Amino acid sequence: MAPRRPSTSQLAGTVRELAALPSQQDPGFATGTRRVLAGLADSEQVLRAILADASNTGVVRFAALYTLLVKLNREDRVRDYADLVRTHEAEFGAEPYFNTFRALVARGYGLGHDAEALRRAVDFARRADADLPNSQGIKHQIAWFIADYLEAAPATPTSPALLEEAERAVSTAIAAPGGQHGHYYETFARLHLLRRDYPAARSAITEAIQLEPSDSPDFYRRLARYQATRVRIDLVEERDRMTERQETFRGELDRFRTQQLELLGLLAAVVAFVVSASSIAAQTPKTGDGARLICTMAGAVILVFASFTFANSRASWRRLAPVVVLGSALLLTGLLM
Repeated sequence: MAPRRPSTSQLAGTVRELAALPSQQDPGFATGTRRVLAGLADSEQVLRAILADASNTGVVRFAALYTLLVKLNREDRVRDYADLVRTHEAEFGAEPYFNTFRALVARGYGLGHDAEALRRAVDFARRADADLPNSQGIKHQIAWFIADYLEAAPATPTSPALLEEAERAVSTAIAAPGGQHGHYYETFARLHLLRRDYPAARSAITEAIQLEPSDSPDFYRRLARYQATRVRIDLVEERDRMTERQETFRGELDRFRTQQLELLGLLAAVVAFVVSASSIAAQTPKTGDGARLICTMAGAVILVFASFTFANSRASWRRLAPVVVLGSALLLTGLLM
């Protein structure tokens, strides 16, 4: 069934509302377009008709374009969004807000497969912020796109600086009048997660869920995203714990191997020492001298193993004291007898 054609009165009323919006430099422009969108039935048909009507002023047609793009973005219609931006870039490309459209197109291309496109999205958002420094939404965009980029790209020497830039941008957006938006806090949670600050990430995502108004047209979509972020925080924390445990186990295994090699080396040295001492004692003409050598050898071997046990197993001296006394007695008996 073909979409119903908007009535002349509906078109005229929407044109008047769009014409009454403040300038793009005023933060009320973005919120005003959303109010217009909320009050429209068959909003896509109405806005496309206004945009296609060359008799409307450029200001009205650009406001219609902006409002229509807000609708497409809410519905995650990435391809339709990109097609509309490309179609009207030649006419409206110099408008201050147009870099935000380019940024969202680049993000749509970059998600999941192209970190460089996400980096371009950050650059477009920065340009838009330079043209519209009073826009909270654009500052949030910078932080949002940096979070996307850092999650997709391997860590580089510039990553800490990007993370700090994103935190400054979203903190500025939140601190501004009217900046208590749930999706701002969700972006903050993702940035905390990139720093591996799990308590702060959980606190931020909880704040995002509490702040999201239930009557918002984006409520269910954003709530699903917030819950996905909350689950991701738990998964990343558990993954890091497992990685830490694996590293600990690997370190313990390496130490165990080293100890085994040391023990084998010590045993080889002791065997050689015992064999040599026994051979010398057997060839000694006096029985007393041979006995002294055997006592000295036994005491030295006992002390060596006691020292090795203390160094590697951290056994207390109280447990090793009898062994040390015995070894010392045999060693002193052999030397002084």
